[in-house]
Amino acid sequence: MREVKISPEANAVLDDLWHRGLDELVELLEDAIDWIGEGDSRSRAHRLEGPDFPDGAWVIAVRHAGDTWIVVWDHLADVPAVRGIARTEVF
Repeated sequence: MREVKISPEANAVLDDLWHRGLDELVELLEDAIDWIGEGDSRSRAHRLEGPDFPDGAWVIAVRHAGDTWIVVWDHLADVPAVRGIARTEVF
């Protein structure tokens, strides 16, 4: 499995969720991050393009307890990098 970098902001979200007792959600998000390192096609199901993403970015939707969370990632010097994790109403 390839290394996947996690931004400090994304890591802070995971830590906060863990400390709030949402370990099942954290495990689902970490599974999604593992898909990136494994090259799993699920990690590339949704792509973002636009002025805020000049080289594009990928989004993985994770559903848990009626909420949808997203993992946003791209490449940093050819290494996959998670840029953010957030709850969303979009997906």
